Parts: sequence; structure tokens; C-alpha cells
Amino acid sequence: MQGTRKAVLLGVVGGFGGLFAWLVARPYIHTVDPNSNFTYGSFFGWFAHLILGATIAGFLAFLISLGRTDVPRALLAFGVGMVIGGPLVCGADAGSDLLWMHILTATQGHGFTLPHLFWNIAVSMALTLSVAAATQPTKARFKRAIIVGLIAGVVGYVLISIVSTFLAIGLLSQMLATGIKNFKPPDKWGVVMWAYMVDEVGIGIVVGVMMGLSDIVRRQAWIRVIFGRNEVRDFPMEEGPNRIGSAEGIEVRLPRDPKLSDVHAALHQTPSGWYLADNNSATGTFLNRSPVQQSYIQNGDEIKAGPYTMLFFIASSPRGFVITRPFLAAIDPPKEVETKQQPELRPRLVDAFGKVSNLAAGASTIGRGEASTISVSYDRTVSRSHAQINLGAGRAVIQDLHSTHGTLVNGEPISVAVTLADGDKIKVGNTLFEYHQ
Repeated sequence: MQGTRKAVLLGVVGGFGGLFAWLVARPYIHTVDPNSNFTYGSFFGWFAHLILGATIAGFLAFLISLGRTDVPRALLAFGVGMVIGGPLVCGADAGSDLLWMHILTATQGHGFTLPHLFWNIAVSMALTLSVAAATQPTKARFKRAIIVGLIAGVVGYVLISIVSTFLAIGLLSQMLATGIKNFKPPDKWGVVMWAYMVDEVGIGIVVGVMMGLSDIVRRQAWIRVIFGRNEVRDFPMEEGPNRIGSAEGIEVRLPRDPKLSDVHAALHQTPSGWYLADNNSATGTFLNRSPVQQSYIQNGDEIKAGPYTMLFFIASSPRGFVITRPFLAAIDPPKEVETKQQPELRPRLVDAFGKVSNLAAGASTIGRGEASTISVSYDRTVSRSHAQINLGAGRAVIQDLHSTHGTLVNGEPISVAVTLADGDKIKVGNTLFEYHQ
């Protein structure tokens, strides 16, 4: 139900964005040729779609970001969505119009309905990609945005065609009731105006609903966080590490608490199933009430991170089935992760989630800044330029870059450059890496 409510809410917000764009651009509708199926070249054409993309992408990005971050950053996502969405949708509209104008000319008017279908697909994909770019983008979210945009474009075209058919039937019924001689056709500008309103509101609703439903249809697993007796929330698992903590932009972001680390733990999918890894958190991670460093996890298992209790579910398993078997405090890392790492012969760092960062010859920096070679943007205890590894002459040397919280190698803080050996543990802030040659 929670996913359905989210889809409905996103649909309402998307529809409101489309309505708002139509109201703003409505005074310029007369710049469109009423006898043409295209808005290309008109003031309304670029202005209306610039506003359409900005409002729908901005509103959807704001609402989606509220679930992952705080209000100020959600407002930032709103701004980014507007800046990206406006030009992208405007370009999609102009490109689709221009392409199909050439096709219609070449085919002498055949395939007249295809421009509207192509417009729906192009604009829908521009909107979903804009929202993905504004809401802590990942490769998995961009892939999903492309698929959702394609489906939303086709569904939107079908629904808008149905609405248009009913409107046409209504006009036909009115003509038959009043008689052909007494029937007064509606003003051509009124027809154009209402047709564009149906387009813009319709595409906002469909894109919003489809983005919400995609969390339900495509999710393979999810975490249900129990905040209170009557308050729960589901977080769908994505490709790659699914980080749990209070840091901005991570996959399972929970309200800040002294007992919860910025990145407390992570869930990762392997060929043998899902496993849970603690990220050297201050208070530890518990699986079925037993402390754990790293362990496979099954449907119905209970996870505790800081003050928060969560239940893990897998879509292909019976929901509600709870495993009560005991777990060891720490077990060997999953063999699948080791198997993936063994073929890699280049010097590299491996974090607690199994993510491999290859080291190139020369200097590689670790930090929270965007320019860092190895970015740790989710850990606020890491400095923007925290440490540097120099690779050359068959060895790797690490040095601290005057960071706030220092750099540790095998648990010891370093003040001078240190040569790394295979298997050395490197800690920057609250993030732990293991060096391999």
C-alpha cells in the first residue's frame, strides 16, 4: 500500500506541475498554428515546454528527495530538477517535432498519429532522466529512468488518445442533439488550448505514477523500517551497495541519532543471495538480535542499526516468514565477493561493501571532495582532501593530507608517508579500506 500511495502522490504532484505550466504558458497559445500538429518554431512551443519540464521535474525531484534527505537539500533538488528539466524537455519537444515534420513530408502525410506518440516518449524520458539527475543519481537510477520514461510515453499516449476520443464523441453527440445546421463548432483556439492542457496535465500524471509504481514492480528486495507502532516505511533495494545510515543521499537514509553512524551498514546482492555488512559503526549492527560484522541475510530477518529496527524482505520469498536461527558475531566475507576480486591484479582499495577502487600510477586522492580520485562523499568525518596514495616503482605509499580526523593504517595514526603492504587496513574518518596489490 505504501508504494501505491507514493505513486498516487507523485501522480498528483506531476499533474499539478503540468497544470501550472499550462496556466503560465496559456496566454501565448495564439502563437501556435491551429492547423498544425506541431508547436515547433512558435513562442508557445519553446516557452511552454521549458516551463513544463522545469515544473514537473522540479516538483517530482523535491517530493522524491524528501524521502532521502532534509528539506533544504530537497529544495536544492527542486532547483536542479528545474534547471535540467526545462531545457531537456524543450529540446525533446523541438527534436520530436522536427524529426516527424521531415517524416510526414517524406511520407506525404502518412503516419499522422506517430508524432504524438514520439512526443510523449521523448518528453517522458526527458522528465524521468531530469528527476534521476536531480535526486542523488546512480547508474541504476538512470537505467530505471530510461525504462520508466519509455513505458510512461506509450501509456500516456494511449490514455490521452482515449480522452481525446471521448471528447470527440461528446462533440459529435452535441452536434446530433442540436442538429447539424444549428451546431456551432467550438472556437479553434479553445480546442487547441484544451488539447494542450490534456497533454501537459496527462503527461505529468502518467510520469509521476509510473515513477512511483516502478519501485513496486522492479524491486527485488526491500527494507521495512519500523519507526513506531503505526509508522513504517519501505526502502527498495537497488543495484550495488544499499547503504544504511544518516548521511545525505544514501539508499536507506534514516533520521539522525547519536547511536546511528553516517554510513552504519550496507546490504549487497551476490549470486548466492543478499548479505549484510557493518561499516565499522560506533554501536554495531545486529542481525536477529546478534551482533554481526558480515553475514548472509534471508527473507524476514531483523536488522537493528542504532535505535532503528528493520525487517528485510525478498520479493520472490513468502512475506512474513521470519528466520530465527542464531548468527555468529563475525564470519568470513562471502566467497562470491572474493572471487570477483581475485582476477583483479592491479593495486586497489576495497571498502566494507566490497566496492573495488583501482589505483592508477601516480597520485590517487581519497576524500569527500568532487575532485577526489576515490570519493567518500557519504562520510562527513572525511576531509575534502583526506589522504593520498602514490603508486610507482612497484610500491604504494600513503600520506595524510592534514585531514581533520587523521589517517590510520592498521589502527595506527600516520604523520609521515607509509609504504603499504598487501592486506593493510586504511581508515579515513569512519570509512575503512583494505589495500591489495
